[in-house]
Amino acid sequence: MAIIRYHTWWPGSGDPYYQFNIPENTTRINYYGVNSVPRLKIDGNITGGSSSYWSSQISDELTVPASLDIRISGEYSNANRTGSLNITVIATDVITYSNLRLRIAITESYLFWHAPNGSDWHHQTFRDMLPNTSGVSFTISNGDTLTFNQDFSLSDQLVKDNCDIVVFVQSDNGRRILQGARRSIVELQRIYDLANFDLIAPANGDTIHTCFPSCEWEASNDPDSGFEVNYLVEMDLSPSFSNPILSDTLSDTVWVSPQCLMNDTTYYWRVKAFNGHAPDIYSNNTFHFRIMEYGAIVGIVTDDSSVALEGVLVELLGNGKTDTTDGLGIYSLGELDEGSYDIAFSFAGYRDTTLTGIIVYSADTTEADMVMSVFGCPYVPGDANGNGAANGLDVVYLVNYFKGGDPPIDVCLCDPYGELYPAADANGSCSVNGLDVTYMVAYFKGTGELLFCESCPPLP
Repeated sequence: MAIIRYHTWWPGSGDPYYQFNIPENTTRINYYGVNSVPRLKIDGNITGGSSSYWSSQISDELTVPASLDIRISGEYSNANRTGSLNITVIATDVITYSNLRLRIAITESYLFWHAPNGSDWHHQTFRDMLPNTSGVSFTISNGDTLTFNQDFSLSDQLVKDNCDIVVFVQSDNGRRILQGARRSIVELQRIYDLANFDLIAPANGDTIHTCFPSCEWEASNDPDSGFEVNYLVEMDLSPSFSNPILSDTLSDTVWVSPQCLMNDTTYYWRVKAFNGHAPDIYSNNTFHFRIMEYGAIVGIVTDDSSVALEGVLVELLGNGKTDTTDGLGIYSLGELDEGSYDIAFSFAGYRDTTLTGIIVYSADTTEADMVMSVFGCPYVPGDANGNGAANGLDVVYLVNYFKGGDPPIDVCLCDPYGELYPAADANGSCSVNGLDVTYMVAYFKGTGELLFCESCPPLP
């Protein structure tokens, strides 16, 4: 059973519940032709007599079969006090009434106000009607099922836990209510929204000089439950995040990549927030940054090797090459630390570099002879699963990889072979295939030693 109480402008026009929604209160009072209070309308077209008979009159009406069934479901968001209703009306018998209207009312209970008639506590008090007092016109026949959707918002002045949604079908020919249903707002399936948040650093479009980027973002929160929010950082070479590098589950808003990322490469990153209570959300923005590490120049000599600081000529001592590429990588001019130099050489070939013994050249240098350090990658030969040690588990990991499992962990750019899994290249062939499994098994049985691709030596 559902009850709606409309407050009138008499005996006191200052009634706060009438004043809250004067237009719709007035419309419904005039709809029923109310000219005295208290006045009871049972199922819209039965006028209750003396209040001492109301209980029996209501009980009698409850025995009358209804020709409709009404079901209410929906969602409500505590964060912004809005919701949506899904209302199903089913005709279970012949409908003899016409000019049908679906009306939706919001009521509130447990209101305290000392009224002129002596009442202090007010329940089922009318607050709002959706979409309006006219309702939604429709027709229905026995066996039909109709669905209605209605969005709503709850005024900040109302106490959500004390509010109900009342849905009823009424014929405007005679005011007869064919069926009604009630659902409290707290019973609706809720939408739990996490607070939006932004990325902070690396800033969008930034260039950083380390292969282990540190990411920072704003905190989110769950205003409904207060449950802790966790985060997951996603980083990818593509803005579509089709094959992202993922962090572990984080409770902090700072994460340093444990994986050395590729040099001279652009990465896109975003953060997902979640807590198992509210729907997952992503950061408001997606940022990208570029990694540009600097190589190591370990000495200066005075023989035939040379460098043109403003051009492409790089000749490495002992190699006799006059090109921007060689077995050690690709080199170009770039900055090192702001304010501490004029010109330095930057490395753009491998994932990791050794920043020891850096020699900075002044802007007026036109020729210099140098020895470049040998660059490598941070890995352990034979460590296919990336746990820092080579053992039998790596054999299992590699076998699973060839069966479609996860690839080896460490990836390096190995000129001229391109990207390679150097730790899994146990036989040093600069490729990874089934022969490496055979070689690793033999090694763990005491035959031979683990090798590596000469183009990608492991860093010491």
